[in-house]
Amino acid sequence: MLVVLAFAAAAGLVSLRALTLPGPSPAALSDKTSPCGQVGLPAEDLGLRRARALTFCLLNEQRGRRGLQALRYDARLELASQRHSDDMVRRDYFEHDTPEGVEPHSRMLAAGYPADNAFTGENIAWGEGAESSPVEIVDSWMHSRPHREALLNPSYTEVGVGVGLAETSATYTTDFGGPPIR
Repeated sequence: MLVVLAFAAAAGLVSLRALTLPGPSPAALSDKTSPCGQVGLPAEDLGLRRARALTFCLLNEQRGRRGLQALRYDARLELASQRHSDDMVRRDYFEHDTPEGVEPHSRMLAAGYPADNAFTGENIAWGEGAESSPVEIVDSWMHSRPHREALLNPSYTEVGVGVGLAETSATYTTDFGGPPIR
């Protein structure tokens, strides 16, 4: 499996750069299922809106399994996430910070999210073929300690999902937000 992951958090928390998980080459369709719907289709087959919606559902499915409050959708966080995913695809890089050094917290502020006094974090991932399906991306985050901790962090109450589509791959960004830090 070729899925590339990265995690970043604000407020002085740990930051992890890209992590590559080796494995078998991508198949046409993931065999994993979910009540969320057709989560195993490659992102390019699902299209942008459906891939984002299924990823959002899967994030909340994972949180619900552990008795955590569901994340609320936030349009500003989605804007920041989508802009970053599209930028990584367009300019062919995979980092939390843009080539100019703009970090997630600043991108969330630029999208209108009150990140200057909020608890924020970000997961990114890249997958090819079936490994670009929402279920494989979320599964890869769940099998990586820092990504799982971000996804299951009870301080995060809102999320935006971005998916940058390429020919046979997809780059995902989830920007998390929560109440102001006191």
